[in-house]
Amino acid sequence: MNYPAQKSSLIHTLGFKRVYPSVLIQLNLTQLPQVKRLEEAIEKLIEILPQIACGYDFTENCFYPVTEKILQVIDTKVNIYDTELDFLHQPQVKIYLRQQGDTGELIMMGSHIFSDASGFKQLLYALIALYNGAEASELGENQWEIMDVYRSFKQKTSSVSRSDLSEPLNLPFASNQGEKTYKMANRITLSVEELVKLKAHGKQRGFSLNDSLLAGYMRFLAKYNPTHSEIQLACPTDTRQFLAEDKGLRIGNYTARYNPIVSLTHHEPFWQSVAKVHEEMALLKRNREFIESIQPLLSDSAQSLDEIRAALKQTYHPRKISYTNMMTIDEKRLNFEDAQVVDAFMSGSFRKTPGYQVCFNTFRQQLNLVCTVEGSQENQRQAMNYLFEIKQELLTGLEEE
Repeated sequence: MNYPAQKSSLIHTLGFKRVYPSVLIQLNLTQLPQVKRLEEAIEKLIEILPQIACGYDFTENCFYPVTEKILQVIDTKVNIYDTELDFLHQPQVKIYLRQQGDTGELIMMGSHIFSDASGFKQLLYALIALYNGAEASELGENQWEIMDVYRSFKQKTSSVSRSDLSEPLNLPFASNQGEKTYKMANRITLSVEELVKLKAHGKQRGFSLNDSLLAGYMRFLAKYNPTHSEIQLACPTDTRQFLAEDKGLRIGNYTARYNPIVSLTHHEPFWQSVAKVHEEMALLKRNREFIESIQPLLSDSAQSLDEIRAALKQTYHPRKISYTNMMTIDEKRLNFEDAQVVDAFMSGSFRKTPGYQVCFNTFRQQLNLVCTVEGSQENQRQAMNYLFEIKQELLTGLEEE
């Protein structure tokens, strides 16, 4: 039996050659969960979400059953990030368990064709609930119909327009021609104390944490793109927020994106930059500019899949340099009965250099800055250094009165 994909799945089939659409969640645990018990929980999850045990048919935009297992126990020495993902022929979710001395790791790699990051957090919470003894019937059906969300918009067009095809941003990366390349998840953090201060400094000025993070990243990019009079980034947003009531599971692709354009410099005061970002984002939110990015999905006219993909390339094309804020990982919903989570982080797709994406998310009031990169050893070093530079931009805000 085949299962129709959402129309929004088409967004994440646009740039296979440049960016393979995936979501990464990694948990560090006091010990590994029991393999047999986790396998049983996965079988229960498949009852609710049969698509996760399926490959993806690009031509028909649907999921079809495959036999490969979702769960795999791996050797300590394996660089699991470097696994070749193939969501066309393999399950939409891959879960890896790895023993690390007395502790354990659970690494989930999911298909962005199937779901966005918010959906994968829901999926992980559901899996852990099933492991801890919940029944599939207690979690209810997954609400898959995306038009339920799109119909919640009070308008079908935006009165503010921002082109999605602006001049591309660049970051300097060493050539890796002739070098061995590999995938790696690079991560640093802002401490609890630093994040609390950053939030407090922003709040007293009327700014959100996202305003500060976006401004810090834009300032970093402005330093390496001095000829750009403006910095434009895509800023993803979760359209589930527009439902009057959103209870139960809603795992799938519900992401749209704003396209803020801000004129700022690396040298101006940090909070001046944040004020500009805040003003721009407030304007875009008031006018629901994100609707532009998914306009081809809102049409009621009959269109072929190729026609929809062609239209989406004009409104939602993959960016070479990108930003995403995956918000908070809920520690209260993460613990297995026999294995406690001590650390967690998330990220998006692995970017081939000179592409780059920074992913922000928080766990236990600690801010993760993550970039998942495919490149040479030197490229990985550069990618990590860029994370430190972005962090320094954020810390600049703590130094200003």
